[in-house]
Amino acid sequence: MEKSRTNPVGLLDEAVAAANSMRRDELLFSYKGILYPTTVCSPENFKAFESFETRKDDVILAGYPKSGEYILVFL
Repeated sequence: MEKSRTNPVGLLDEAVAAANSMRRDELLFSYKGILYPTTVCSPENFKAFESFETRKDDVILAGYPKSGEYILVFL
């Protein structure tokens, strides 16, 4: 069975295309005083994270690519 994979470059291209069609004042939104890009984040996701509960058997994988950014994966 083949797993579907998300193409990060395709997601970035879609976000850039969406941003190009938006007015400047629509590009960012504020959540608890911090600005986030509208094309890749949503206030609904942040609200859902507030009630997110981990379980005792959850595993967190963190990787640090050469770009200096980090990735968190919840299993």
